[in-house]
Amino acid sequence: MASHAYPSARAILMAGPVVLVSGRPDEGFWILPGGGIEPGETPLEAVRREIWEETGWKTTVHALTVLPNVWMRAGGDWMRETLHLYGGRINPRHLTALPPSPEAGTLLRWASLDDLVTTRQVVLVPAAVVPWVIRMGGR
Repeated sequence: MASHAYPSARAILMAGPVVLVSGRPDEGFWILPGGGIEPGETPLEAVRREIWEETGWKTTVHALTVLPNVWMRAGGDWMRETLHLYGGRINPRHLTALPPSPEAGTLLRWASLDDLVTTRQVVLVPAAVVPWVIRMGGR
């Protein structure tokens, strides 16, 4: 089994008391908007580009932390991720007008802190981002 390094940048985008998440409902988990950092790109440039690609929104975000994450891909390869985590606020007018995801089968949705913490109706991965979402949500 091979091991691969993967630098990424994701953002906690809050609109009032809810956070934007992305995922495929059949997979059973959700992720924050963002993705891989391309060669020559800074983490901030990457997160802004990814948010634009996924939502069509231009956002202002600020750096929160850098988190390590490890997971196994379907083929059995281990991925070692360096996740640059950002935070930002979205105008609540976006609550009623989520754009369709450009990735087939992927949905964008708003999740409340109760969805993440109390009822666990939304399983956010990696789990290490959840305390940061809670902090940004004011709990």
